[in-house]
Amino acid sequence: MRTSIINFFFALAVLAIPAVIFRPPGDTWLMVSDFPAYYGAAKLISHGHAADVYEIHRLQLEIRRAWRMPPERQVFVAEPPIFMPAFEPLANFTPNGAVLFSFITAIAATALSLVLLSEALVLSNRATLWLIALTASSGPFWESMHCGKPVPFMLLGLSFAIYLLSIYRRPLAGVATVVALMKWHEILPFLAFSSGAKKYGYLLAILCSAVLLGIASTAIFGVVGWVNYFHLLGDMSKNPINVGYQSMPTLRGQLCLMGVNWTMVNAAAAIAYAASLIFLGWFGRRFANLEHWWIPGITCSSLAAVTFGLHSHQYDVLLLTPALCILIKEAAAARNRGLLGVAGALVAIYALPVYVSIHYGYFGSIRLGIGALNPFFLALLATTIYAFVFFGRSWSLLKSPHSGVRRFEEFDIRDKIEGRMAQAGGR
Repeated sequence: MRTSIINFFFALAVLAIPAVIFRPPGDTWLMVSDFPAYYGAAKLISHGHAADVYEIHRLQLEIRRAWRMPPERQVFVAEPPIFMPAFEPLANFTPNGAVLFSFITAIAATALSLVLLSEALVLSNRATLWLIALTASSGPFWESMHCGKPVPFMLLGLSFAIYLLSIYRRPLAGVATVVALMKWHEILPFLAFSSGAKKYGYLLAILCSAVLLGIASTAIFGVVGWVNYFHLLGDMSKNPINVGYQSMPTLRGQLCLMGVNWTMVNAAAAIAYAASLIFLGWFGRRFANLEHWWIPGITCSSLAAVTFGLHSHQYDVLLLTPALCILIKEAAAARNRGLLGVAGALVAIYALPVYVSIHYGYFGSIRLGIGALNPFFLALLATTIYAFVFFGRSWSLLKSPHSGVRRFEEFDIRDKIEGRMAQAGGR
């Protein structure tokens, strides 16, 4: 416990460095941050106009009461109504105070997420420090901070769910997983895997929690609010330029870069996403009887959610932190150089200097429709395929000396033995 507390404060300090140093100066952040949209939404909710949160023109009016946004700059929120009331406390702050409060809590949420992951995956202290350092120096974390997105809180919910699954608190893990529904398309692949693995109690806890939140949010937003929300989602898919689909590290983003007709891009992306859900449901069946079914589940589904996802920005890649932790740990234990290579390459390409040179240098110099390749998508695709192959082979052989199942069981047994020895020594 003491080590975890120390690691948490160490993570706070380390994560704050890139978030503060590389923060856009002055009012420049208004050109890159979506935080004003969340502050404007908080004000609308507090004034009793919750349904207007998803009306872009009304949200812009509220935002411009707090900031002098550039005329061409329009920001909006696309999180479901069940989560938006959580942002209402921001309305109690001044605009600058709300920015600072959100900034600090996002760093704290990320730090706590990493500590929970360390506990759940039984990482050594050295591995935990590496995890903190690599996360702090990653492009996705930096993007989430300077874009003002709530991805760190989604990561916290996912990490807490993983921790609860690791100590066999499945219903509570389901409640924690609901936070990840903030972007439902990111967590739906894991729910498909869980369904195939027959973890119905876990899924029922998620469903019940989501329904209760839905009922509560309807009392605030009304039916009109939900209608406006789905209408906004429809508008987002009409043009790739609206939300930057062409720069996303997804199959849809790659097809946009190659200049494929937008209607065909949407169809191909929807088919690929649906196929990934079906495959994950089938894939999860082979892990139904394993206590640590969530290890391959989180890893493979998280990678598939981004690679074949309908909507995944670069800051959403921060949600791959648990998957990459598991992959590197498993690859090292199994001495699988291929898996370690693709996972390491994915970490390297998202390291801040490399990420900036590609995302802002390479993408800024190419023209759409010339058959350009997205290095992030290619790295994700290779890692996703390798992860499925690795878990499909290694984890199906329960007697394998490199099996992650046996290794975690050995940790459990060793901890029990050491605990009994400590008790005996105390007597």
